[in-house]
Amino acid sequence: MCKIKVVKYIFICSFILKISVALIAFIVKDSTLYSDEIYYDEYAVKIMNQGVWEFDPSVRYDGLVGPIFPMLLAFLYSLFGHNNLSIYLLNAIAGGGLTILAYYLSRLAFNEKVGLYASCWTIIYGLYYVYLPRALKEMLVFFTFALIIYLILSDVKERKITLKFILLPFLYSIFIHLDERYLFYLPFLIVFFFIVNKHHRKIAFKKSVVFVFTVILLMIPWTVRNYQVYGKIVVLTTRTLRTDIIANKFSKNRLLNETESSHHFLSAVQIDSIAKGLKTYGRHPLEIERIKKGIMPRKYSIWERWYYEFIEFWTPTRFKPGYSGNGFRFRERSLFENLGMLFTYGIILPFFIVGIILSIRRKNVYGIVLIAIVFLHTFLHVFLLWSVHRYRVPIDLFVIILAAFGFEDVYGKIRKFNTLRAQEFQV
Repeated sequence: MCKIKVVKYIFICSFILKISVALIAFIVKDSTLYSDEIYYDEYAVKIMNQGVWEFDPSVRYDGLVGPIFPMLLAFLYSLFGHNNLSIYLLNAIAGGGLTILAYYLSRLAFNEKVGLYASCWTIIYGLYYVYLPRALKEMLVFFTFALIIYLILSDVKERKITLKFILLPFLYSIFIHLDERYLFYLPFLIVFFFIVNKHHRKIAFKKSVVFVFTVILLMIPWTVRNYQVYGKIVVLTTRTLRTDIIANKFSKNRLLNETESSHHFLSAVQIDSIAKGLKTYGRHPLEIERIKKGIMPRKYSIWERWYYEFIEFWTPTRFKPGYSGNGFRFRERSLFENLGMLFTYGIILPFFIVGIILSIRRKNVYGIVLIAIVFLHTFLHVFLLWSVHRYRVPIDLFVIILAAFGFEDVYGKIRKFNTLRAQEFQV
C-alpha cells in the first residue's frame, strides 16, 4: 500500500477514534465538574457576564491563569450552550492534530518511517485520552506546543521572513496567555533559531528580533489590564510573580516557608492526633491510614525534594500511595491509571533512551532540539515548580518521536540479524 494512503488512514483513524471517545464520554459521563474544571467554568461564565477585561476576586482563577482558555470556553458556551460537548470535541480535534504533527515533525527530524511509527503510537497513547473528556486546557497545550516547535524546525530552509514565520510569534503569544509557564521557553526558542540556522547567523538574528518584538507587542494589552487591576506590572498572571528563580526557588528559606504555609503541612500535634484516631483534619483516607501505620509526612531536604519530584515526573507507575515533593503532597494512582501508563508510556521509555543516544551520536540537530525541550521541561517542573506526571504530558509527543527513532534503529538491527541468521542456515 502506498505510504501516502497509509498516512491518510492513520489520520482518519485518529480523528474518528478520538471524536468517538469524546462523544461517548459526554453521553456516559455525568456533568459534574472536578478540580480545575470548576474554576475555568466560573471564569468563563464571568467573562460572558462581565467581559474579559473586568476583574472579579470572587472568581477563584481570575488573575491566576491566562485568559485564553476561559475566553475560549465562554465563546463555546455562547455558541453551543453551557455544556461540555463542544470543548470535548475541540479536545478530540487537537488530539487528532497531534497525530498529524507526530508524522510531520518525525519526518522532518528523522525520516518517514519514524513518522509512521510515531503517528500510530499517538492513536493508542493512553494519556491523550485521559484529557479528552475534561473541560481543561491540556489538549490545546499539547497541540499548540508541538505546532510551535514544528514551525521553528520547518523554517530552517527559509532565508527570509515568511508568512509561516510571522504566524509563529502570534501562536506563541496565544500559548503563553493560555499557560503562563511557557514564557520560560522564550530565550530558549531564540537559541533554537540559531541552532537550526547555524550557517545563517544573520537570518537567525533577524528572525529572533522579529519574534521577540512581536511577542512583547502582543503581551501589552493584557499587561495593561493587569496594571489597572493590581496597580503594578504583572506579566501574564500573578503566578509569574512567584517565579523569581535566583532569589526564591534556590533558597532553602523560601522552600521552608512554602512548606510550612502549604495546606499539606501537618504539625506534630496534628500527626499525633491522626495516628490516635482523634481527628482527621480533612486528610485523604489513605493518608490517614499511612500515618496510623507509622508512615509520617516530614520536611524533606531540598535534595530529597528534587529527587522525589523527578521520580514523580518520570515514573510510569506508582502502585503504592506516598508523599512527594516537599514531603506533604500526597500522591496516589489508580490501578487503571497505572496500567494505562505502563503499557503506553512505560513501554516506550527504553526506546526513548535509545533515541536520545542515537540523536547525540549522529549529531542530529533536530533530535538534539527535541532532547533539549525534554530536559528544559523537566528542569522547569522538577527544580522550579511542582511536578506531577500531568505536567510532563506536554512533552510526551517529543518523547514518542524520539522513542520511534530508537525503535526504528532497534527493529532494523533485529531484522538485519534475522536476515543474516537465515542466510547462514541456507548456506
